[in-house]
Amino acid sequence: MKITYVPKEEITQTEGREVIIPHLPLRLDKATGSDVPTVDLNKAEQYGELISISKGSLWPGDHEELESALDAIPEDSLVMCIGDIIPLHLTISHLLWKYGHCTLMRFERQYKDYRFQRIEA
Repeated sequence: MKITYVPKEEITQTEGREVIIPHLPLRLDKATGSDVPTVDLNKAEQYGELISISKGSLWPGDHEELESALDAIPEDSLVMCIGDIIPLHLTISHLLWKYGHCTLMRFERQYKDYRFQRIEA
């Protein structure tokens, strides 16, 4: 397995690209009484359409629904590293099995921006 950093400049094409969020953690907003993401996703939207596979509790639904969601992920998608590690691991493993590679998107506080890592099987 090979892991390399991808320069931000190489992540240029955003139209039609999906940013996959394997698990979006939610919290209860006391003011509105509704569930809201625990993280600010505004900066991530510049890299593509945000697609959450699961929100709040892990993997609601059955295994066929999960498998279908994973199979629908396009090859050039970015995988955002937030939330529970199990859905993240399942997503990365599935993409490595299906395409032989995937690109991770990780927010790094020291840079106040996302950094990208490519994993090749």
